[in-house]
Amino acid sequence: MLSKALAIKRTRRASFYFAILLVVLLWAFPILWIILGSFKTDKLIISQSLNLLFQPTVVNYERIFSSHNFGKFLVNSLLVAIGTSVIVLASSFPASYSLSRFKTGGDMMSLGILITRIAPPAAVLMPFFIIFKNLSLLNNLWALILVNISLNMSFSLLLMRSFIDEIPVSIEEAATLEGATLFQTMVKLIFPLARSGIITTSIFTFIFSWNEYLFAMVLCSSNRVKTLPVAAGDFVTAYAIEWGPVFASGTLILLPILILTFMVQRYIVKGLTVGAVK
Repeated sequence: MLSKALAIKRTRRASFYFAILLVVLLWAFPILWIILGSFKTDKLIISQSLNLLFQPTVVNYERIFSSHNFGKFLVNSLLVAIGTSVIVLASSFPASYSLSRFKTGGDMMSLGILITRIAPPAAVLMPFFIIFKNLSLLNNLWALILVNISLNMSFSLLLMRSFIDEIPVSIEEAATLEGATLFQTMVKLIFPLARSGIITTSIFTFIFSWNEYLFAMVLCSSNRVKTLPVAAGDFVTAYAIEWGPVFASGTLILLPILILTFMVQRYIVKGLTVGAVK
């Protein structure tokens, strides 16, 4: 009887993991197909056969770096994503802390911040274009950084506030009794305890800024300041689609995000109050 129950338990567990594997494969299939396609020739890509077994080639990567200056576009994307993440983090952490701890008007303030996310990006594209044109900031990476800050600040504020809300106030009260100032409490106590939330917020901000296409296409269309998502669209023309370079540039855009996510995934899922208990 016991062996039968154990067999049923193992069968259910195996079925559960098999279902998870199917979901993961279904989700990852487009990504895997892009990566595989980046190592194929144009003839293999447009072939009607599946062609899972083929001789890999790096000609597509050589092409995008040699003839399309993707090294420069990669640096531009990194500057925009890192610059946006640093400024948003430095600004949203003290603001989210104040929203979490000082309740007077905090809910109305949070509602006002949330309202800024209602308008779609396309609705504010023209006002941003006019502003930066008058400031002579078109085709300037600072224009794209400022836009990404405005687009991501509200999300970062509300997300980080939810993490700070989980930190017991009693920890701060104990630090105050020990003579710590508000600034010391926020920097030396709350900042380390909210590490998971800070890293999570930074990752999302980096990803959103890295993948931004609409404003980058309109505000920074020059080859000098073009970012990777905009540069990848250069291979889609009215006459043909160059699938090899498209897949190679898509892989180049995906790779840093995948590496970053795998490196810090433990911080995303880590419980926030574990550090406080320790």
